[in-house]
This record gives sequence, structure tokens and C-alpha cells, in this order.
Amino acid sequence: VIQSDDDAIMMVNIPEMAISSTEIRQRRSQQQTIHMWVPLNVEHYILKEGLYGSNICD
Repeated sequence: VIQSDDDAIMMVNIPEMAISSTEIRQRRSQQQTIHMWVPLNVEHYILKEGLYGSNICD
């Protein structure tokens, strides 16, 4: 559900994604991006703290 500026609510159909924490860790340890897998603030935290691999942004 997305709420717009005019307070209208729009239903959006998006595919469900099965994402595991193991897959996130593996992608980071292989220097692969995770930006399509986690919210931006989570990605920034993982990169900032150097979790699961490098702390360099993709």
C-alpha cells in the first residue's frame, strides 16, 4: 500500500521475494550489491559497519 500526497491510497501488486540472511551475507562477502534486497538504511548500516565483507559502497 502506497499513500500519495493527496492522501489517496493505491494498492500495488509486487512479487514476493524470498530473501534469506545467508544470501545477504554471501552477496556481501563476494562484494556483490545488496541494494535490491534490503532497505537503503539497512544497506548503509551494513556497509558503514563493515558487516559481511567490505565497507565500500557499491
